[in-house]
Amino acid sequence: YIKSRKLKESKIVMQRSLHVIRNGFDMAFSGNTQQARNWSGKITGTPLPDGPISPDQLLTYWIAANQQALMHGRALLGDRFHVVNYEDLCDAPKDTLGQLFDFLGLPCPLPHMVAAIKPSSRGRHKQRDLQIFSDHQRYAANALMASLHTASDATPRQHHMR
Repeated sequence: YIKSRKLKESKIVMQRSLHVIRNGFDMAFSGNTQQARNWSGKITGTPLPDGPISPDQLLTYWIAANQQALMHGRALLGDRFHVVNYEDLCDAPKDTLGQLFDFLGLPCPLPHMVAAIKPSSRGRHKQRDLQIFSDHQRYAANALMASLHTASDATPRQHHMR
């Protein structure tokens, strides 16, 4: 994630940053806990305890980490910051990859890349009870995910494909 106090505008003039985000509820039920273990203390102020990590703890980390990444990325980099929503990549790969390659200033090598997208762990939260999360967590996660669509829908781009 981007720390604003460590970056100086003069050093990031040409920098671009890409942030990939997945559905927070899917991440809360994931067995992949390494990022939360590594960064939770710095991001939330509370390190995770040794041992198993609960979905509640993972969602709290996901919300805080992504709110900070989006806030700092947008504030520091503006149009040099791009977000790819994993679910959008799976549901609309042509459009999502087109936007990504436009951001990079490169032609998009479709259809080769579209054929390579084969999601295997999407929707795991659909078989789980989301009531285990607090109202605040559910609201914050849903609001963050909805904000991704609002931001990306506001600036449609033409896609240059090879």
